[in-house]
Amino acid sequence: MKINSVLLRFQESKHKQVGNFYFYFRFFSMIIK
Repeated sequence: MKINSVLLRFQESKHKQVGNFYFYFRFFSMIIK
């Protein structure tokens, strides 16, 4: 149970990081264009 919650939290943070990266990528691409 504990390991499962830790895995879920790690997956969540990883997904959040990818979302932030995607957001900044779109933002910079908009500025460049």
